[in-house]
Amino acid sequence: MKRNRIAIDLSNNEFVAALEEIREATGRPSKSDVVRDALELYDLVIQQLKEGKHIYIGKTRETAGEVLLPHLELAARRGQKFIRVVKDDDSKK
Repeated sequence: MKRNRIAIDLSNNEFVAALEEIREATGRPSKSDVVRDALELYDLVIQQLKEGKHIYIGKTRETAGEVLLPHLELAARRGQKFIRVVKDDDSKK
């Protein structure tokens, strides 16, 4: 499998600090893993919205509130899947 690399300008210290904070909180080994997780979640949300589902967040089903994500809903309406998430096991093949 051919691997492609992208460069992300991380000159914004607040962004780097946020990535590091999320990495520590989740126990992920690297900031790259945090970005991969975020892309996978983004893709999951887009696919669910394309299927007409709604996103809710809460500790219990009864307390969950609907989350409105207009920019993600717009992406879902575009109808194309741009992201192919590469799982850690896939990248080692």
